[in-house]
Amino acid sequence: MVLFGFLACRKPDPDPILPNTNQDTPKLNILWQKPLTQDTAEHSGEAQYLWNGNLIYGVSWNIPSTLNMCDGSNGNLIWSFDQFTKQLGFFTKYGKVFPFGDNTLVHGSDYDYCISNITGKKIWETHLEYPNGSKSEAVKIGNYLYKVNYSGDSPKHLNSALVRSNFSTQSWDTLHTSFPEGNYYPSYEDASPAIGLNTNGDSILIFTKYLTWVAAQNAPNNILGKNKVIALNLRTRQVLWERDDLSPNGNPGGFTIENNRIYTFGQKVAYCLDLNTGATVWSNQPSNKVFSIAPVIYKNVLVIHAESTGTYGLDKNSGQVLWYNPDTDGNAFELTCFEGVVYFTSSGYARLYAIDALTGTTIWNEGSPNAGKGKSYGASFFDTPIVIDPDRKVLFIGDKYYMMCIKLPR
Repeated sequence: MVLFGFLACRKPDPDPILPNTNQDTPKLNILWQKPLTQDTAEHSGEAQYLWNGNLIYGVSWNIPSTLNMCDGSNGNLIWSFDQFTKQLGFFTKYGKVFPFGDNTLVHGSDYDYCISNITGKKIWETHLEYPNGSKSEAVKIGNYLYKVNYSGDSPKHLNSALVRSNFSTQSWDTLHTSFPEGNYYPSYEDASPAIGLNTNGDSILIFTKYLTWVAAQNAPNNILGKNKVIALNLRTRQVLWERDDLSPNGNPGGFTIENNRIYTFGQKVAYCLDLNTGATVWSNQPSNKVFSIAPVIYKNVLVIHAESTGTYGLDKNSGQVLWYNPDTDGNAFELTCFEGVVYFTSSGYARLYAIDALTGTTIWNEGSPNAGKGKSYGASFFDTPIVIDPDRKVLFIGDKYYMMCIKLPR
């Protein structure tokens, strides 16, 4: 499944490797853990975000989806909501659950729900007017949700529109529309949008338009897909620049913006672009593997992850490789940086990683402490999101059986 916004196509990993449960000194300091359900069966538990020190998380897979809130200090359940008009399927950190003041907005394929964080009750539900084929995933930037509307059946979309809504009017504002180019049909689903301020103080939306070859005969020069990175001024609604040479025949990476610089990937090449003009500031190919998730920045270090290879630290000003960490060779889910440490989970090896952003030193390379034990034998951190409490200095994560709270290493 490709999520609009954050997960590009990735190569398959080896089967998850269970951790050694006979470690003399476990590195993970578990402060509390609570079963995702009363029967402690295998489910999918995804931490979403913190509200007033309480953890909002979703539980799905093998049961009807529930949105839950627990006390972040002890894990005690405060409320659980399951009154969805249409079953949601998997919760993911991206695409379905968003903070909305003192409420939580749940964005489904056909319905949207606003749930009170105070009571755990539904405040409103709406069936928005989506064009046929509308994508259900979305991404929240500031006070807006961004998503894709398609007209026409997949894969031959008559057009694709990048739209946004702040839900004050419960309607969608069209920002950019793409049309077929010959037998190439459009979408926006391969890289998340990001917003930065240009030198004039205008908000610039950076996103990718992707074109897929859909025809019986072979594509010209065997090019099955092509894309353009586009910069759109949200005040004037004018396109400032386009780049079609960053990843001519593959999926682009996510975008990270800092100080009029865009950090992104052209499949196997890391790029730094000028926000105002789109010009290349620097480029580097530190690995022959694909980069597919947005990088993170700590001080002068740009941290990037290559599929099935490891993690790199690049000088954000020059692109020079500062360090390489081969321990983290699973396919990363999302990079989160807090106080100089980069945290992430992966598919394949299904572990929780923590590395020093300045030196690349491995701090954690750990599987779930519940793996190999009784009913939770298959516990793992397979592509599971994490949430960090900056005040308590703890991390929340699910392992398919438990939601747990782990003390940060520093």
